[in-house]
Amino acid sequence: MKSLVRPHAVFFLHGLLWTATLTVHRVLFIAFNHAYLDPSTVDFIQAFRFDVSWVGYVCFGLYLPFLGLTTIGSNSKKNVLLFGLFLLPCLVQTLTECWDLVYFRYTLKRSSFDLYSFFLSGPEQFQFSNLLSKFWWVALLALSVLSGYAILSFKILQRKSQKQTLQGKHIPMYLTCLFLFFLIARSSLGPKPLGILDASKFSSTENVQLVLNSPFVVLKTIQNEAIPDHEYMSVENEKETFNPILTANAKGEEWKPNLVFIILESFGHTQIHQKTKGKSITPFTDSILEQSLYFTHAYAEGKTSVEALPALFAGIPSYLDLPFVISNYSTNKIDGFPTLCKNKGYQTSFFHGARKGSMRFDSFTKSLGFEQFYSMEDDPTPEHFDGAWGIYDHHFLNLMKTELNHMKSPFLATFFSLSSHEPYRVPKNHNFLPKGSTEIQQSYRYTDESLKRFFKSIAHSPWFKNTLFILTADHTPVQLDSEAKNIQEKYHIPIAIYAPYLIKPKKSHTPLSHVDLVPTLCEIMQWNQRLYSFGLPVSKKEVQPDEIRYLNGHYSLWNAKYEIQFNEPNQKWEVKFNESYLTKHPNKSALANALAQSKKRMLARIQRLRRDLRWNTLHK
Repeated sequence: MKSLVRPHAVFFLHGLLWTATLTVHRVLFIAFNHAYLDPSTVDFIQAFRFDVSWVGYVCFGLYLPFLGLTTIGSNSKKNVLLFGLFLLPCLVQTLTECWDLVYFRYTLKRSSFDLYSFFLSGPEQFQFSNLLSKFWWVALLALSVLSGYAILSFKILQRKSQKQTLQGKHIPMYLTCLFLFFLIARSSLGPKPLGILDASKFSSTENVQLVLNSPFVVLKTIQNEAIPDHEYMSVENEKETFNPILTANAKGEEWKPNLVFIILESFGHTQIHQKTKGKSITPFTDSILEQSLYFTHAYAEGKTSVEALPALFAGIPSYLDLPFVISNYSTNKIDGFPTLCKNKGYQTSFFHGARKGSMRFDSFTKSLGFEQFYSMEDDPTPEHFDGAWGIYDHHFLNLMKTELNHMKSPFLATFFSLSSHEPYRVPKNHNFLPKGSTEIQQSYRYTDESLKRFFKSIAHSPWFKNTLFILTADHTPVQLDSEAKNIQEKYHIPIAIYAPYLIKPKKSHTPLSHVDLVPTLCEIMQWNQRLYSFGLPVSKKEVQPDEIRYLNGHYSLWNAKYEIQFNEPNQKWEVKFNESYLTKHPNKSALANALAQSKKRMLARIQRLRRDLRWNTLHK
């Protein structure tokens, strides 16, 4: 009996060791990301359930190989093989947890399997080395954790390891152990095992990612979980409440100006109109906004770059745990705005100075309808490469200018900047800000100067006077989210339409988001066009100003009257009223009715998007 118990003691002690290692990683996660979290003892208790679930999966998977190795007679050979077997889970835990120590501040989410496969199989592989060179201390942390684990593991093997003989009479016990591991892995007596979204049931929005652990998230996203199948209302009621099919009723004459979208990487509202050491960070951008139809309350659709394009050009909101571009639904048929423009005689092109394939922009822009895609490979000059991400902004803007000068009007072109992205590299001769400014501030100033040079160089081009320049950002700088006072500030970006010969400067305080931009443009250009979009033209946004976002299992809705949080797994609502609005509008009955309508619109939008994703009807 002793020969049976001691080897199993080795296995169970390693299970405890894996669990303890996850606790160490969670403490490190809090230490390095405390600005984004509000941890409590309850969160740690709930987190233990997810840690144990992961360990249950590991035990279930390694138990039979473990039994096989314990039959080896030579202790030294057996211990080496067992050590390697037991090291594997710790290696997975340490690598994924240490990656999220750093990458969490850019996405506010634990990294999924899709993200790793996305980076490792595409041109983004270099980001691993870039982040490692900047956050080299994370590698030291990882080595320290692995070394500590290795020492303890080896001691357990030396003291407890013993040869056992597999006998038929022990099969019931082996099966019992496997069944026990299966139950621990499921961590649920219901029809479904513990999942990522379950973390939303046990914690606040801020701490969902604290409750989870990185290897659990990777494991659960190897095969993506199906989107929830809640039926909040009948299809008829849903269509009456919300319909993404927009039909314009233009009364004027249709016109076809050139359209140039400029999407600035990580430019939040708080980055404009700012100074450092007495010098403006974005002087040119500030001046352009003052000369534009400038939407002061504009919002990004998501927190990552890949969420911007589906929202801007296909009207698809970011209500999934995974961005649409890298989800199972990315091959669904969509009616992109570039396709619409192409059908109206436009030439369409997209410019992004990163490697071809970066963030899957090349394939997704093609599905949107962009005919030409320009990437780093189209500017082979070595001096133009920033050494990490791609071509410096001012060089790639110059390439776009050259291409636009050879295009026939009308055309649709999009430039997606990259220099204000990690690692924030700027050319050596472009340090415009005083010494002491941060590298991030320098990168914003450089991108701003690049825009200035671009607009100066095209001011006398024959197509300039008949062009609408749409200036926006993909998302706010996520690393500054800890300074946000409310949910709105986490998405607040600039959106402006600059056309000095076509549109008068004006500040609009009507809320506008990425999905609203194309409907608004169609309204401005008097296009009687059927659109599929979860957005609205600005004229209708004045009547329905609700903004809805999804992050970490929670939906948020806000407007001038109130802010709503919807925890879908728990079906729990939280409402925070705007005190200044209540003071001016004390009619509680009207406010309650507006609140009920906002909730209904939110649920209708969620239900419609899920149905369209399932049935591939994002275009109908």
